[in-house]
Amino acid sequence: MGNGRWSGLLLFALAWLVVSDARAGGELLECRKYPKVIEGRIEGNVTVGPGERVCLINAEVLGSVHMEKGAVLNVAAAQIRGDLIASEPAGLRVNIPSGTGGGYQHRVHIDGNLIVWNARFAKASGVCDASYVRGVIAVIGSGAENEKAMFAIGDRRLCQVGDFPNIVDGGVIAVGNRMRISMAGNRIKGALTCLANEPAPEQNGPCNSASRGEGQCAGLVCAAKERRKGRK
Repeated sequence: MGNGRWSGLLLFALAWLVVSDARAGGELLECRKYPKVIEGRIEGNVTVGPGERVCLINAEVLGSVHMEKGAVLNVAAAQIRGDLIASEPAGLRVNIPSGTGGGYQHRVHIDGNLIVWNARFAKASGVCDASYVRGVIAVIGSGAENEKAMFAIGDRRLCQVGDFPNIVDGGVIAVGNRMRISMAGNRIKGALTCLANEPAPEQNGPCNSASRGEGQCAGLVCAAKERRKGRK
């Protein structure tokens, strides 16, 4: 048996330990709220159709995940090898705690980008607790159906931002949104850029680590705050 095969088996075993341990937490309780649950290894893409409510848990998706108009998706303890693209969704919860067990504490891993555009959220949505995105996170032209709805990329009200920060290898972009957006405690290798959002994005929790903050998010990056303190 070659070294490549041993490496593959080791990675599979480690992944299985992570997702198996997740079953003991609150994820399965949360998934009971969803009519459709997707688990296991999916060879291609996953599509969440118009108006569907789906829980993706303990899963490895070898392709991308696509959400269509009015779709709702909950993701926990999962790996997506491609992108997660949400087009006009009604709800997207990536590793957001269920409130039953103090949080998932299990990373969602996305090898590609996480793109949300033209969403009309009906409840609090977002990305929480040690989620890892290798590409960029972009939220574009989205809004909310009520005052409670928002989109969080780390937020003290929804996430355990102190101990389990999100990690984003690319940048984070929020442009032209008409809803509350919160970004806190994230570790971003690229830039944190926010333009033409109403209201401007807020920071409910620790500041974000990023190469730089631009536009409305210039003050949400730790380095920017430190520079302002030095000028006083």
